[in-house]
Amino acid sequence: MNSAGDLRRNLVLQGVPAAELLEAVGRVIQMGDDCKVLVHRHCVPCLYNERKNSCKGLMETIWKESGVSCQVLLGGSIHVGDAVKILMDETMPVDPGNQPPGYYVPPSQRTTAMWVGTLRMMRDQKKKLLEIDPRGVERADASYGTVGLTFWPRDKQES
Repeated sequence: MNSAGDLRRNLVLQGVPAAELLEAVGRVIQMGDDCKVLVHRHCVPCLYNERKNSCKGLMETIWKESGVSCQVLLGGSIHVGDAVKILMDETMPVDPGNQPPGYYVPPSQRTTAMWVGTLRMMRDQKKKLLEIDPRGVERADASYGTVGLTFWPRDKQES
């Protein structure tokens, strides 16, 4: 890995501890004079990035420091060195969405039931998506295939 950019993050902050960002779920962050984003959830690192960066153990190592996913509330210009502050008086309810069991648990701490639940959920999602966006299903697998992974669990008949 050469830089933080290799982790596919859109924005990298300095001076704001990762733990503080994780505690900011549901809060608004202001960057610069007018840009505001809503913190939705912890952005868990993925095996794809670990493989892409040829850095075994990366996923587990950066688990708590991997950042957050946000929604832009108010766009604007931001520049290197602009102030970043978590607005403690601005909160909004967030729905982290339908995540597989154990999604927010580091891989080394996941149980067999979590892994089985994740596989079941991914298979169900694949079936639904094949009906509405078969090319999208193929693109996800092709992307992961570039680093020797499959995005979707294989069906029993495919094994």
